[in-house]
Amino acid sequence: SNNKEKSLVSALVLIENMLAEPEMRLESARVIKKAEEEGLFTRTEELKGRVDLHCHTYYSDGWNTPSGIVYNAWRQGMKAVGVVDHNTFDGLYEALKAGEILGIEVFIGVEFDLYDDALGMDNFHLVAYLPNEGGSEEFSRWLKTEGLVELKAQLKELTDRYRNKNTAYIEEFNKRYAGRFELLPEDLRGYLTHMPNRYQLGKALFDKYGPETLGFTEFRSLVGEYIPFDMAQMEGKDGLAAQDVLKAITEVGGVVIMPHPGEK
Repeated sequence: SNNKEKSLVSALVLIENMLAEPEMRLESARVIKKAEEEGLFTRTEELKGRVDLHCHTYYSDGWNTPSGIVYNAWRQGMKAVGVVDHNTFDGLYEALKAGEILGIEVFIGVEFDLYDDALGMDNFHLVAYLPNEGGSEEFSRWLKTEGLVELKAQLKELTDRYRNKNTAYIEEFNKRYAGRFELLPEDLRGYLTHMPNRYQLGKALFDKYGPETLGFTEFRSLVGEYIPFDMAQMEGKDGLAAQDVLKAITEVGGVVIMPHPGEK
């Protein structure tokens, strides 16, 4: 019917909408699943049987919603998908719930930014995959585990410092290039996620001024020139203490891996 088709079209838009409430996106997943069962929606399955264990959402530095990532994996016939965000647990319940609604296995995790004074390293990454056997409701209870309370507080403080650094990048860029280039709040709308970074600033800059003016053919290349890493300084340590995070995560059943072999 027309009403069912309109509901499906609306759901296909809402499930990818970062501004929609998580429950609205999950309801969209229910509508899409029902449409498939009724023959109104067909999956493409071009990635049938594949697995991707490392997808970021807008809760850190990606541009997708948790439900949207799970939906697209399901739509393309994937066997499983992993939702792994930098320094936050915030979108993981939604991802698990979307997987339950659509019928695809979802792995969940956190990619931690860490430092280790003994190794002389900072801002290196480890991924902790978290228990998912009991489903979304069990995970919601697991998040209240005593050992995670302090860790979540530390992550919030770290994320606030990363946001402050990003603000410092903007201020320094506008000062350094005054009269030539400028990034205003309206220029950044739609580019900055919950954990903004200089590459998102670079994309906004590229889209505003274009390749001819900036001298680069794509936005990632211009970041090192216009928004170098050392343009703004981090307040405090660049990450959390590796040993503290490893202890907290392994004590509550997490499994830690190296996400980018060959990099620091």
